[in-house]
Amino acid sequence: MKKYRILALFIAFSFVIAGFSCDKDEDEGNEPNNEPTEDPTGKLDVYVHMSLPTGVLWGYAMVKLYESEEDRTNLITYDSNYTDGVSPFNAYFEKLLPQKYYIRATFEHQSELYEGLGELFVPINTTTSYHITAAVK
Repeated sequence: MKKYRILALFIAFSFVIAGFSCDKDEDEGNEPNNEPTEDPTGKLDVYVHMSLPTGVLWGYAMVKLYESEEDRTNLITYDSNYTDGVSPFNAYFEKLLPQKYYIRATFEHQSELYEGLGELFVPINTTTSYHITAAVK
């Protein structure tokens, strides 16, 4: 019975932390927020959630961008960055050409590797927020 109480407290604490770390951009989903950029390129904020789309935002996760699905399969990285260790827990990319990118987010927790895959188009002159869920691989 004590295990269930600890598990319930952990889950409740996770939702509280996730609630405090959310900002307005996250509520808007994966749509561009129309912040103009200085150059004719795009910017991207990637947020990594643990296990569920509503899971805890994870700091220090490695986020890699690829130009094609084949590049992602062959690990030919276009750009990479870590998510911040403090709120807002995002990996920030700038000066991206307006095109489709393939994403891989990974981190390790309790000796298990978590991975999330995604893809999106980065439009010109905007900052796009993208949320990815990483599950045990």
